[in-house]
Amino acid sequence: MNRTEYVQKKFGSLENAKPMYDNMVLEAQKENLQFKLSSITKTPNTVASHILIDLARKEKVQKEVVYNIFSDYFEKGIDIGDENNLVKVGVKHGIDEDILKKELRSFREHKQSKQDGCNWKKNGNNGGTILYI
Repeated sequence: MNRTEYVQKKFGSLENAKPMYDNMVLEAQKENLQFKLSSITKTPNTVASHILIDLARKEKVQKEVVYNIFSDYFEKGIDIGDENNLVKVGVKHGIDEDILKKELRSFREHKQSKQDGCNWKKNGNNGGTILYI
């Protein structure tokens, strides 16, 4: 979603969000992050990021991966909902590229399966056996 639209929907206006974002910038500086919120153009779906973070936890590089994701998003405005960007982060920290891609693909397929089920219900199917020929 477009970042400006997201902020306006969530806070009513960019001005209403300013105090919170100013505080975020100050807190980030304590962690040696230099947030550049103006570089963020999109508010991504972060589910794929959480898949990467879970794999990073298993590989004992969670802290490094989370820092990298935060830096990419808040300092550089990189879309952390884009799986290609997440694969780069994972590989950089020693996570097997094939395993990460498999996990991300599995999530996409699960998400599509749920969407298909919703579409079937919208089309009047209510749980009976359906065979499309």
